[in-house]
Amino acid sequence: MRIAVHFTSGQWAIDPDPAQVRIGEPIEWLINASGTQLPNLLLWTIYFNERSPFGPAISRFTVTTLRAPSDHLGIIGPVYAAVPDDYKYGVRVQDADSQKTVGDDDPRLIVTP
Repeated sequence: MRIAVHFTSGQWAIDPDPAQVRIGEPIEWLINASGTQLPNLLLWTIYFNERSPFGPAISRFTVTTLRAPSDHLGIIGPVYAAVPDDYKYGVRVQDADSQKTVGDDDPRLIVTP
């Protein structure tokens, strides 16, 4: 399953939301950001606060992107869900230098047996 994460001018578009996968199916987040006000380096985090479909020891994934030439492009994954449930998770983008949050959203991931 590829989940497209677009952040443009302060607005999120995550597709699909909710995303639905089966246990063992690979999950990738395709990251894209554009806008003239964005820093050159962005830190992206996918995080699960309360419980994780990847087991208790894995609750976050990160990647840093560099503007090239006008957009930020990156990928997180593949990772493989192991615990079925309906999860609310976070997608955060920060200025990689200052750690200031630029945006945060909370899509859903449904993992089925």
